[in-house]
Amino acid sequence: IKKYPEVKIVSDLQHNKNLEAFALSNLTAPKRFYVSKPEEELRSFLDELNVEYDVNRHILIGKEVDILIPSARLGIEFDGLKWHSEFFAGKGRLYHLDKTIRCNEKGYGLIHIFEDEYYNSKEIVLSKIRHALGLDYNLPKISGRKTSISVVDRKVVKPFMNTNHIQGFIGGTVHIGAYYGDSLCSVMTLKRINNDEWELVRFASDIHYRYQGVASKIFSFFVKNYNIS
Repeated sequence: IKKYPEVKIVSDLQHNKNLEAFALSNLTAPKRFYVSKPEEELRSFLDELNVEYDVNRHILIGKEVDILIPSARLGIEFDGLKWHSEFFAGKGRLYHLDKTIRCNEKGYGLIHIFEDEYYNSKEIVLSKIRHALGLDYNLPKISGRKTSISVVDRKVVKPFMNTNHIQGFIGGTVHIGAYYGDSLCSVMTLKRINNDEWELVRFASDIHYRYQGVASKIFSFFVKNYNIS
């Protein structure tokens, strides 16, 4: 700028548009020049569900949300691992938490989808969005009273968790599952911390179904059979 003072970085028209968008602050911001492929896929997914949404909406001062769904009071952020990192993008370690809290203060929920989660577990990610929007009602329903509960071997649990839990499998002291007929439909993994304490480290259900009372039935089995007070 010092060397070439007459050179403009943006046109007067674009500069004025930016000022107008900033002044309005709660309306659509100028269109970004780049949209990642995963974000395009998320928009297409919402289009297939007939969900109305806005893109790049400013509901926070100085911050925008990638996809905003007013009817559900919900925002969706796609967080690339490089450009949402502390090292490359200078994002503070509380950046995503702060943005979530500020959305909550505006009455919106905010779903963060990180790049590795999307590429490694896309079906799980999309099922969670569908559930958050209340659009999984067409899935077949499994009632807890129609399931049988038993301890499940680690070798069976591992592929089930990797298919149905966003964080995948983790070891534990005991894995307790619910069976619908011969099919494993839900698993709860619990880890003993000491003689008096246990931690529930995983719970997942087959993402192709809806459930009612299955988690509580598994947990009741655990309390009854492991002398939990």
